[in-house]
Amino acid sequence: MAVGSQTPIRFRGFTLDLNRGLLLNEGGVVTLRRKAFKLLACLAKEAGRVVSKRDLVDAVWPDVIVTEDSLTQAIREIRKALGSVGPSTIRTVAGRGYFLDPGPSKTADASYDGEETPIAVLPFEDRTPDSNASYSETICEEIINGLARFRIVPVIARASSLASAHADRSEPKALARRLGARYLVDGHIDRDEGMVRVGVSLIDAADGSLVWADRLDAYDPDPLVLEDLIARQVISRLVSHVEGASLRLAARKPPADRKAHDLLLQGVALLRGYGEGDNQKAHDVLSEALLRDPTNGLIHSYLALATVILGKYGLSADTELRTALSLASTGVSLSPEEARTHRILGLVRLYLREYDAAEHHVARSLELNPYDADTIAQMGYLLVLRGRGDEGIAWMDRAVRLNPLHPDWYHFDRSMALYLAGDYAGAAERLGRIPRLGAWGLARLGAAQALAGDTAAARKTLARLHALQPGFDPVDYAVRGIAFERQQDLDRVVEGMHALRQVS
Repeated sequence: MAVGSQTPIRFRGFTLDLNRGLLLNEGGVVTLRRKAFKLLACLAKEAGRVVSKRDLVDAVWPDVIVTEDSLTQAIREIRKALGSVGPSTIRTVAGRGYFLDPGPSKTADASYDGEETPIAVLPFEDRTPDSNASYSETICEEIINGLARFRIVPVIARASSLASAHADRSEPKALARRLGARYLVDGHIDRDEGMVRVGVSLIDAADGSLVWADRLDAYDPDPLVLEDLIARQVISRLVSHVEGASLRLAARKPPADRKAHDLLLQGVALLRGYGEGDNQKAHDVLSEALLRDPTNGLIHSYLALATVILGKYGLSADTELRTALSLASTGVSLSPEEARTHRILGLVRLYLREYDAAEHHVARSLELNPYDADTIAQMGYLLVLRGRGDEGIAWMDRAVRLNPLHPDWYHFDRSMALYLAGDYAGAAERLGRIPRLGAWGLARLGAAQALAGDTAAARKTLARLHALQPGFDPVDYAVRGIAFERQQDLDRVVEGMHALRQVS
């Protein structure tokens, strides 16, 4: 190819202009020094393929003898220039080299193909006087669960959908782009003396057109029946080849005890809260629900989760973990086709260091609901703890695509993957996005900063840690609380904690 005619390379909203030596995005030119640009060009030309450190050094510094530190610094500069997508775009492959992940090749405006164009369920407007958001949010979440059970279309996660509760819905294309969706489900609710009226619409955000709209009236409806009905109506309009047998298969049985079901929803909401005493309240509420309906598998499972949370996850005593294991196993036995029961059992098995069993149940959860972003992220973290970092990061990337407005724990888990891959600056950057870090999070942040050579930042983080929780022992926490399968990964974390202590 003649000089001046090289084709620009595009990835994740950036354009690499090889002819002018510029990195561009929608905001204009992104500053990048010459060596860093040359390194980025090498990776971009081999996008999706691992390039060895030796090949990169030879290409960027052909006539100069440099140490690996020069390569590491240039990688860090590129990631910083790429901003929030930097760590997921320039990926480290431990012991081998680096590769550029160009991200998904399709956009939300592509034609529907059943895989790359997700659907987002927006919280319905509750028009009932003096109502709060809880009923609307419950309807939203259960429609998401109902859609996911069909295993036909990707469904944007609950957290991202609820984060758009107050968004401007007059511009569906912009809202869908923000969520990474092609279709939007929207609606409203009116409740009056036992009668529930639900207006629901399905919108094609590519052009803002209305695909389908309907009104459903029901007197004192069972919540699961109503929510499944809405999900089936949406799916049948969205995917014309769905057969009636598939729709029947996805339907759920109504709860044996309505009050127990209400308590289950209340307990789950409390587990997601951050108020003082919420976890204990959740445990109490779920225990009451279990007494009312001991045949409900989800109640057993979420009570197991509450038990583990109260025990502080991996720090839970053996008796607490065994109690949680019994509850979670019963949950799977009672509801074997419910994805959430397998996910929670997988989590308990992980804390018991039963790695194969943990991966089996998380995988089974994803077979039942392949579009649960939180479970996908959990699989990524599990694989990271098993020493399979590249696989883990790939799963985490997929979770973010389904949950673009995800909770902070996604960053927390991603930082561990980056840390174990040797990308300490990337790990610190991820942790820096979390507004409120606990003692363990601050210890990890300081360790990453120390190993990245940012001594001043590490010293400030260590001061924050001492102020927050004097006497906290991060090495003990890592040994007892984090379920590393490989000793070498634990050793790397301990190494960082020792480095942090030395900056004081």
